[in-house]
Amino acid sequence: MAGEHHSIPRPWILDFVLPFLVILLIAAHVLALVYWIYRLATDKQPQAGPQRSKPKERDEYFVLDDEEQAAEACSTLHKEFEL
Repeated sequence: MAGEHHSIPRPWILDFVLPFLVILLIAAHVLALVYWIYRLATDKQPQAGPQRSKPKERDEYFVLDDEEQAAEACSTLHKEFEL
């Protein structure tokens, strides 16, 4: 009798429910990560500043008649591309 060893039975929750919950949490986090990457890839980026008109065709150009027009065009371009 002195040499008998009685083990305490393990609760069933540790054998079945806990591993299921761990797998469920891992799956939820993986799905959330995939959705987050999908949203980053498909969301439209907000435009900084006022709405821009559609870009001009490459072959369009304009002629500056005097120095004042050139200075105004330069300052406009500087303001437009300033970060």
